Amino acid sequence: MAYCRRRIPGFVHDDLKPENLLVGTGYVLKVSDFGLARANGFAGPFLGSSLGTSLYLAPECWQGEEATEKSDVYATGMLAYEMVTGRHPFEHEKDKERLKSLHLGQNLERLISPLIPESICNLLSRCLAKDPSERPTFDDLLDGLGIDESSDIDSESYETAAEWNNKGKALSEVGEHQKAIECYVQALSLAPGNPIGWTNFAISLSRLGHNDRAERAYRICLGFGEISPATLANYAAHIFRAGKPERFEEALSHCNKSLELEPQNLLALINKAALLNLLDRYSEAAEVAETATKIDPAHPHSWVELGTAYWKTGRRSKAIKCAKKALKLDPTFDPAKTLRRLVEKT
Repeated sequence: MAYCRRRIPGFVHDDLKPENLLVGTGYVLKVSDFGLARANGFAGPFLGSSLGTSLYLAPECWQGEEATEKSDVYATGMLAYEMVTGRHPFEHEKDKERLKSLHLGQNLERLISPLIPESICNLLSRCLAKDPSERPTFDDLLDGLGIDESSDIDSESYETAAEWNNKGKALSEVGEHQKAIECYVQALSLAPGNPIGWTNFAISLSRLGHNDRAERAYRICLGFGEISPATLANYAAHIFRAGKPERFEEALSHCNKSLELEPQNLLALINKAALLNLLDRYSEAAEVAETATKIDPAHPHSWVELGTAYWKTGRRSKAIKCAKKALKLDPTFDPAKTLRRLVEKT
């Protein structure tokens, strides 16, 4: 949207919603359906006068005012709310007049979640302000999200470090780690001093079993000094995955450092529980795994580690319940299948 507004003065989309956001080749997000869009030099929407979609329509538009950039920002806020919570705040309301009163009413209660950074919650609240003057612009959103707008927003080329890194991240999320590695190599060739790029590169290398290369990538990343909780947690996962018992205490220390920086880092908690189980420290493992299940009850790995700790301490019925819970969340999760099989044999 920032790109469109820079290229087309006065550009307003006027119908931002999930159905109009498409994922193209290379997992690049595309904004589509410009039937209600307008810009300087156009008297109105390209396909005539109409309101946007009710669930995403800004308060001022309900009152008959013309859509503006701030109206698109409001719709973006609604989209972001869905992305971070999994639901639209008004999704169960079908009556149009009732929807209108909800959009025109009081501001939505500010999101508070240990899984959502406070800065994102604050930015989201501003996007959803009823008064357009209190909402940020799209350029403000770029600043708030820490995006370097000069790096690629005005570029005709997608081949910037940020774009390659984002493509790699999207590919890794769907298990395409080899293709992700190719993207990370491009990103690092353009920005070799970016620790996030090295971390992402190391994660995919480790996932594919390229342990020596992953180890070098992690050490390069650690050499930058400012180490993120995510990097520490992922490095611990790499050591765990490599299956080197002599380094498990080291991996445990990485988890502890990660949790010092971010006490509710789910990956660090799960890895710590797994390592404690491997080190026969089952009571500690159960305590850590229980914390992980409370932070995200829908993560099957947390239940597997909790079940493993129960099993190893003779609490067989609780272990079975944990294995079944994990399999209910993800029937294909092999560690849960293994745990259930082992417990049922004892």
